Amino acid sequence: MRLLPSLTLVLVAAAGPALAQDAVAKSQRAEAQRHYELGTDLMRSESFERAADEFKQAIKLDPQMLLAHYSLGQSYMSLKRYPEATAAYVAGRDVWIEQTHLDDKQRAAIDRERRDHIAELKEGLQQLRVQSGRNAAAGGGEPIAAVQIEARIHLLESADSRETRSGQPPAELSLALGSSYFRQGLLPDAAREYKAAILANPKLGAAHNNLAAVQMMLGQFDDARSSVKAAEKSGYPVSPALKDDIKKREDAAKAVKP
Repeated sequence: MRLLPSLTLVLVAAAGPALAQDAVAKSQRAEAQRHYELGTDLMRSESFERAADEFKQAIKLDPQMLLAHYSLGQSYMSLKRYPEATAAYVAGRDVWIEQTHLDDKQRAAIDRERRDHIAELKEGLQQLRVQSGRNAAAGGGEPIAAVQIEARIHLLESADSRETRSGQPPAELSLALGSSYFRQGLLPDAAREYKAAILANPKLGAAHNNLAAVQMMLGQFDDARSSVKAAEKSGYPVSPALKDDIKKREDAAKAVKP
């Protein structure tokens, strides 16, 4: 598959020396993309430490590459280096915020790049499923590589300026950030990010499900049950164990009350 364009700020090239600078910038973005692609290949082979190094190189060359920040966070999550994952996701969110402050023409150009990138990823995903003997309608578990590609597609779709709601960052990015906080036991922070994901995409069942778990742990049992219902309404398969845990914890809390 050919290398995909990075999601960078769109700069208007001026005449003279600026043209040479723009050529250098394009060369750096191409090199950044090469490192990003190497990182994604290493993620597929579960070489997470080496993948993180490649994503860091991509970011160094192209700090505006949203997917590199997100993928760096994913590699750190796999390594259980949760504070570093949080930092990577926050940096990605900062990139998205910076891009939302561009003018309409620049934002439209970025959105076009995103849509082209999404089309490329979907084509690659379909090829992967054919090669693995699966298709979108087949049962059974997806290959890890397919799950990773789907996550990138969802992130880019939710980053599109036409799709964002209430000025919220991409839903998939907030979901990932919430999970990094959750792994550190920072429950109020996790709840805040899961709620941000829901504001950006109310149909994101995983965010409702994860928020239910946090609310249960915070003793917010009515809210937890409401979040479970919202997750199921979105089609997300909520674990029966989570429902049982909510009831058990609520019963235990009632039992110790004077």
